[in-house]
Amino acid sequence: MRLHAHDGDSHAIACRLLDSWIATGDVPTFSVGIAAHRAGADPQTTFAEADRALYVSKAEGRARIAVA
Repeated sequence: MRLHAHDGDSHAIACRLLDSWIATGDVPTFSVGIAAHRAGADPQTTFAEADRALYVSKAEGRARIAVA
């Protein structure tokens, strides 16, 4: 999911999304990796940072969130 600064705090949004998903019942969980895109940065670099954060969250267990 791609968020913009005006969408709010990305970690808080990910927490609400994950919590509401789990509350629906017996569903597969998911993990989240978050990276902030900096002005002038290459978008591929930002996605790579988010991807690394995702793998960190997966290594920490199920239904986790990690920030790059």
